[in-house]
Amino acid sequence: MDWIDEGAFADSALKAVTLSEGVGFIGNGAFRDCNNLTEMYFPASVYYVSSTAFNSCSSLTKLTVDANNKHYFSNGNCIISHDGILQVGCGSSVIPNDGSVQCIEGYAFYNCDTLQSVAFPDSLEIIGEGAFEDCDSITSVVIPDSVTTIGVYAFSRCDSLVEAKLGNGVEFMGALAFSGCPLQSVDLGNNLPFIAPTVFSGTALSTVFIPDSVTSIMYYAFENCENLTSIELPISVTTIEWDAFYGCNNLTDVYYQGTEADRENIDIDRGNDALLNATWHYGWVSDKWAELPTCDHEYDSVCDSDCNLCGARRKAPHAYENACAEWCSLCKEWRETSGHIYDNACDDTCNECGAMRAVTAHWYDNACDDTCNECGAWRETAGHVYDNACDVDCNECGAFRKVGDHVYDNKYDADCNECGAVREALSPITLVVDSLTVRPGDTFDVAVRVENNTGLVGLRFEVVYDEAQFELIGATAGADFSAASFGPTQSPFSVLWVDAIHPNNMANGTIVTLTFCVKEGAVLGGSVIEVVPSADDFIDDQFEAVRCETVSGTITLVETTPGDADGDGVVSVVDLGYLQRLLTGWDVDADADALDVNKDGKLNNRDVALLQRYLNGWDVTLQ
Repeated sequence: MDWIDEGAFADSALKAVTLSEGVGFIGNGAFRDCNNLTEMYFPASVYYVSSTAFNSCSSLTKLTVDANNKHYFSNGNCIISHDGILQVGCGSSVIPNDGSVQCIEGYAFYNCDTLQSVAFPDSLEIIGEGAFEDCDSITSVVIPDSVTTIGVYAFSRCDSLVEAKLGNGVEFMGALAFSGCPLQSVDLGNNLPFIAPTVFSGTALSTVFIPDSVTSIMYYAFENCENLTSIELPISVTTIEWDAFYGCNNLTDVYYQGTEADRENIDIDRGNDALLNATWHYGWVSDKWAELPTCDHEYDSVCDSDCNLCGARRKAPHAYENACAEWCSLCKEWRETSGHIYDNACDDTCNECGAMRAVTAHWYDNACDDTCNECGAWRETAGHVYDNACDVDCNECGAFRKVGDHVYDNKYDADCNECGAVREALSPITLVVDSLTVRPGDTFDVAVRVENNTGLVGLRFEVVYDEAQFELIGATAGADFSAASFGPTQSPFSVLWVDAIHPNNMANGTIVTLTFCVKEGAVLGGSVIEVVPSADDFIDDQFEAVRCETVSGTITLVETTPGDADGDGVVSVVDLGYLQRLLTGWDVDADADALDVNKDGKLNNRDVALLQRYLNGWDVTLQ
């Protein structure tokens, strides 16, 4: 095995796993939810480990990579690539502070409930998407100044996380990064340009200080922060998007750095009633904000946004008919434009003013190419075209892809589930029960035979019969299954055979011969003798289950008719012929009791004479 597919061992009872040399690829969620798994060893052959491969493995504490692996190494129970990406962590991970980690891969610690704390090294630059999502034991995080990016969902739904401090290097914090945490305090550093969507949604923050690097608070940023009572807002913020403070019903105070006139320059979108209805305190001063200059502002025109005296900026944009217009409709100031605006080199209509130009059509390499070679315009294509899920070469462009093996339900399935490819598959073995016709008082043998035997080292089945009709008086193992053992002589009757110290038994033939007698008072008619295999107990020499089909037997109990040797219900010349052959020593299958028509216990010429007279119409009685 060189490839462990997505979810291959998910939710299994594995405890410790040592991957053999040759395994190279470990797919998404391969060992997900293996709650008993405590340690993993990765051989030198591994070249890719999905960051989600061990998500939700609550007992995993030891991660070891072979020292000769060229792609990964282990340190502090972390799996780290040689190019600085921490790929997989666990509950006992300690991120090394030796400069070897620059990035924590997305979902590397997802749902790692046993991770109590995390210390980030000064070499770290990126915390990936969902890296610590659902890590319910972490109570606080301190992000070093080296980190520039915190991905979406990075610390989402960490049920114990109450404190977060961002370093001054953080320039991007993705949506939902801390959503759903019981966060009580947060330090946003001094370099964050915007508050991302839904980033603190549903947290327990009571106060928030916004650094003056922030210009925009995006939608749902503080949605449903029901404990939020106050916010310190710098004059740098010019945009508050829709529902940014939706559901903050206890927000009472906004401490604003600017004036009431400055507040009018903030574009506050719908759904922020809690913010608008709070008490605004103007001219708020914080030692964390840059000091504002005192000035009677002077501007050149209604469209001038920069004060001539102090440089303070205001919201005063020029107004143009469109992006191609060169003259402001308010102040008549001229500007140099970049000309008409087209989407790309192949676009023939200006997006702003509708001016037309002559262009050539888009040019693509083939039907699968989605990017124009001339302008880079993207088009939606149907994707590569393959005959089926097992086809490796695109029919349109010849692109090669790696696919897995054909998919069959089991070793007995002949047709691939994906592409229909036919293989020579195993056929199930068949257990066959003899069918017989018997008469009251008979003792008879019924064989249970195996056909199409693909190889066995063990089997167990039960024989079910009507105990009101027949009595089981003995059982004899077949020659090729001489080690068979039996249960009590009752229905169901158990048959067990095991020989695991030899290769597969491939013999076809009798497993057991059952000897029955017809019970007194048995009812005429058919009675089924059924064999019921124990599915898990038919195994081959690899201890794999062997599929088994059955053919039941029918024992037909018929009444003995005097003179009816062949049991067809009619006394005829055929029966007289059977009697003559029996008397002359022939080996014939005939009912001798029925031919003893005078019931003297012997077959002789008296029976011949009596049967002849009966067939010739004489008034005689057959007994």
